[in-house]
Amino acid sequence: MRFMILNKNQAGSFISPYRYAMIGVVSPMEQHPNYQDGYVDLLKLNFAEIDFNCDTFRAITENDVENILQFVEKNKELVDLFVIHCGAGISRSSGIAAALSKIYNDDDSWVFKNPKYMPNMRVYKKILDAAVKNGLLKDDGVLY
Repeated sequence: MRFMILNKNQAGSFISPYRYAMIGVVSPMEQHPNYQDGYVDLLKLNFAEIDFNCDTFRAITENDVENILQFVEKNKELVDLFVIHCGAGISRSSGIAAALSKIYNDDDSWVFKNPKYMPNMRVYKKILDAAVKNGLLKDDGVLY
């Protein structure tokens, strides 16, 4: 399964010859870009770029995580590529992409070894934990 990480501006102008599904993440008070036609499916999420518990800002929730996993399961046979974006294309989107790549390809190294990305570890861990709970990933005790 292939994943691509973009920032919000890139996602708004993204066009591809491949069949793709888009996962967009923006902060709670932000608006999603006007996505170009061409995607097979689109999941819009709103949560802040934080990796700690905080009552002031909305972090990723269990519901967000379940929506991500259900979205990928629903589309994995329909698309060639999952395009994932957040505001800067550095942390939330790379956390999602790394976790999904670990689940479906058993390899997240392309994200963690690229200095351009700084995966949000809260996002990454929550998705992996839910994948184990849902039977999508085996817990071998060394997930993260």
